[in-house]
Amino acid sequence: MTDARAPLAKAWDALRAGRYRVEMTVDSSQYGVYSNDATIDVDADVTHVVTGFSGETNELMTFGDDVLLESTRMLRGAPGVPPGTKWIHLDGKRLEGYAPRAAAFAGLADGVGGGVSQPYWAGPREIKGRLDTGKVRLGALVSTSGDLTTVVHGPREDTVRIPFTATVDEQGRLATITWDLRQSNRPVEVSVTFAISEYGTARTPEPPAPSTVIEAPEESYQALADSIAERQE
Repeated sequence: MTDARAPLAKAWDALRAGRYRVEMTVDSSQYGVYSNDATIDVDADVTHVVTGFSGETNELMTFGDDVLLESTRMLRGAPGVPPGTKWIHLDGKRLEGYAPRAAAFAGLADGVGGGVSQPYWAGPREIKGRLDTGKVRLGALVSTSGDLTTVVHGPREDTVRIPFTATVDEQGRLATITWDLRQSNRPVEVSVTFAISEYGTARTPEPPAPSTVIEAPEESYQALADSIAERQE
């Protein structure tokens, strides 16, 4: 087996700058399918994320510390949010651990790559190895559905090295990485896949028209926190 540590490290590094698209899918036998479709500009600190979970989608944009959240289930009916509101502006400094800043996606290189061991070439553009689930940190990328965090990471007592498969494109940049997790303490099977594409060409959003945005009332921060806490119970 030919060692692939150096080329895989180079592939992770391509995520630390520039623009690209990340499609993340978590397919759980217990929770169903959770997805993120994101375009990222790391240098400008801009993201556009469409999340799908339980038959509902949620759209979010970040421009540095400015967070624009589509008014969907999380904030629907919250005090101070009029019916029909399209976008709510929130202060990203108060949403640590929730809003997926561009740096969170760039952090895949550490959050996932930091758990990789024994990578080797399994084909012309295919790399296999082991992933230490105890070192996988996806942070804000899955925080909008907190009940999936344990599923993706694995419970602490279930921390194991599991097989992963990655592919790289013609330039040696990361194209996909997939791993499967089966928890021994309950019959849950999970498949996690990241697909990265549109390097240098992904189109990040323009801010929406001011007429479609309201400033988040104080109650909205609590409503958002309560919604996340409820999902984590």
